[in-house]
Amino acid sequence: MDRAAKRETLQEGSLTKADSFSGKSLAEYAGDIQTGIGAFEVGDFDDLRMLGMAASLAVQIRGLPEIEYPVLARVSDSLFNIPTVALKPVLRTLEEVGMVRLYETGKTITKVDPEVPYFEDVYQKIGDYSSEFRLNETEQAMVRIMAELQKKPENKDRLLSRTGMESSLLDRCLAIGSESGLIADHRVRGTNRTLESCILR
Repeated sequence: MDRAAKRETLQEGSLTKADSFSGKSLAEYAGDIQTGIGAFEVGDFDDLRMLGMAASLAVQIRGLPEIEYPVLARVSDSLFNIPTVALKPVLRTLEEVGMVRLYETGKTITKVDPEVPYFEDVYQKIGDYSSEFRLNETEQAMVRIMAELQKKPENKDRLLSRTGMESSLLDRCLAIGSESGLIADHRVRGTNRTLESCILR
């Protein structure tokens, strides 16, 4: 499937204004969400998390010398919140965008040579590549919600109105956000719940 076809597929059934989050902005939100979630497992997230892990790892290894793959694999979970099982696909993604060089014996990665440019925007490069991914409905919704909450705290009713998503989808995302620490839920007697992002830019 070519890129144009994938974009068309992505837009089918997309959320209100979801198509405004693409390229660099999508990569930035994916990185924010990955940083906020950390080691918390979210079964609903797939491509969004891959984009976030790739962006986060690129920033962390920029300027480093060659790294033995077994060394990186041992610390990827504890230092970068990248499960060992996800490290290889993350590195393959970075290789495709020209940010690492992988040394391999057969199909086994032995060394990683960071080639993350100092004077180029990591999120722009990851964002340019993001058209190869298809975000599911929950991933699109989480990006939209985090974008709203990073502007200012909101209550649930206003979020529903501003995003145009179904209440059940919003509830699922808010549950993920609360359990993972992405979203803080403040309850004050006599007022509606106030929700705010725990991620600062």
